[in-house]
Amino acid sequence: MNLSRIAALTGGTLVGTDIAIERVSTDTRTLQAGDFFVALRGEHFDAHDYLDQAAAAGARAALVEQPTGAFAHYVQVQDSRRGLGLLAAGWADQFTALRIGVTGNAGKTTVKEMIALMLGGQTLATRGNLNNDIGVPLTLLSLNDSHRFAVIELGANAPGEIRWTSSLVKPQIALITNVTGAHLEGFGTLQGIADAKSEIFTGMRAGSTAIINSDDAFADFFSAQAENAGLTLCRVSAEQAADISATDIETDIDQVRFSLSVGGDFYPVMIPLPGRHQVSNALLALAAVNAAGIPLAQAIGRLATLKPVPGRVNRSACLGGTLIDDSYNANPGSVQAAIALLADYAAPRMLVLGALGELGPQSADIHRELGRTARAAGIEHLVAVGEGARPAAEGFGESARYAAHHEAAVQEARPVLQGGGTVLVKGSRSAHMDVVASQLRAMGETH
Repeated sequence: MNLSRIAALTGGTLVGTDIAIERVSTDTRTLQAGDFFVALRGEHFDAHDYLDQAAAAGARAALVEQPTGAFAHYVQVQDSRRGLGLLAAGWADQFTALRIGVTGNAGKTTVKEMIALMLGGQTLATRGNLNNDIGVPLTLLSLNDSHRFAVIELGANAPGEIRWTSSLVKPQIALITNVTGAHLEGFGTLQGIADAKSEIFTGMRAGSTAIINSDDAFADFFSAQAENAGLTLCRVSAEQAADISATDIETDIDQVRFSLSVGGDFYPVMIPLPGRHQVSNALLALAAVNAAGIPLAQAIGRLATLKPVPGRVNRSACLGGTLIDDSYNANPGSVQAAIALLADYAAPRMLVLGALGELGPQSADIHRELGRTARAAGIEHLVAVGEGARPAAEGFGESARYAAHHEAAVQEARPVLQGGGTVLVKGSRSAHMDVVASQLRAMGETH
């Protein structure tokens, strides 16, 4: 793409020669010779301070908010973050890949991976958690004419973010997994979260497909928002009749099985992941690939080969017991699902819980209630790791422990595993609970 085209897409001004660029970079640490460097400005950083470094690393040109002597050729815009999004949208609009947008509080990464697997090899999917107003454009910039499908995860830390990224993605199929207490700090209430998630519908053309989880408390709200946008609704449910539903659900420690009902036809489904909550994830994913035109029998066969996302319910033998690494991230809904899963495993059972972030002033009450939930589920032990998680120990009551750091949590969990029990490790990314899981795994490998 030429700089003149970038200037036109971003509403910017071209300075220098109209040269062509082939790759975009926002990070001087991974920048390659010939890249187009986008100088982003954030709350705690300003990449304009690194323009000389980017040029020295071989960048050919840059997107900037102010004149610079570091580059002979650049495009100047008012807001480089917005410019990145507009550039990515313009790039993606060259291609015909069908786009599927995925959002929600819990399960969206698993649902995204399910969809991508079932769609097959010619599919672009969001890598890791690149789901914000920087990550979504970077994903779109990876789109090319070899892709038949794009599965793009949309997250949000504040109102309006999904409205923006949806306007870039322009999904033809979109789904919202659920609304839980995640990110209350940024949205205030569950309704505030639902309002933000429903923004995914604003970037869609009339007639596109909205997939509604009828088992979520905000299903009627999402249905009304989608209908107001002129979208076609597809409802899924693991608890009641719907366009796509599950019956005869069976769970064990390794997998979930159910009968998929679609238009009067029934298909046996096996998900090689534990936990009843995976049924809802699978229904949403199956509805998406069905709307994308993939034969259900083919999709279901691919789903049976699904591998766990690292840090998402990864089960392993450890020190004579069972370690469940669910440390990738957490919110109140996913912790409740993890507790229900842990309750099905061998006793004694221990939940090692790191703090849940972005819950605002309700944080202590939410943690305390999660402790009560674990106790009510019959979990024998709980370790609250870090000050933010301490109220969970208070809610759990007797036999709960507080660990000020990861190493202390490891020592609390070790005897439970050595006794043939089960330890599940959970927490928000900011709690770094993967450290606990990895240290326990390392102990298991040396014994």
